[in-house]
Amino acid sequence: MSSEEVDCRKKAMDYLARREHGFLELVTKLKEKGFSGLLSHETVLKLKKEDLQSDERYAEMIVNVRSSRGYGPLKIAYELKIKGIDTQTIDEEISKRKSSWQQIGLTVLNKKLKNTKLEDKEQFLKAFKFLQQRGFAHQDAKEIIKMV
Repeated sequence: MSSEEVDCRKKAMDYLARREHGFLELVTKLKEKGFSGLLSHETVLKLKKEDLQSDERYAEMIVNVRSSRGYGPLKIAYELKIKGIDTQTIDEEISKRKSSWQQIGLTVLNKKLKNTKLEDKEQFLKAFKFLQQRGFAHQDAKEIIKMV
């Protein structure tokens, strides 16, 4: 192993020690630190083979963090897709929380409304738009609003 390969691996391990990273995200960060694209890709590929880097763990972390902040499945899935996570992994992680998405939406909506009731169409539309911006599907947003 050359000294550049060792340095690249150390930098990658530094990043992974702080938090999980997706494959593409880690390769990009290494390239930004001045390592070649090929070296960055090969280094992360080796870490993946050693199970030190995992897109599945990264996706699970993102879903947990974003949902705890009140974001819905559509927004989280979009973020993961941009980060280079494959659709199957995204679907698996999103579906693990399937039973709690309505509760997450209800909690964030109640916080936004400060427990006031939706009395007119304008308030309903405002709440509906808010939930859609947070990443909840059309039908889910309607059902969450009915629960308020």
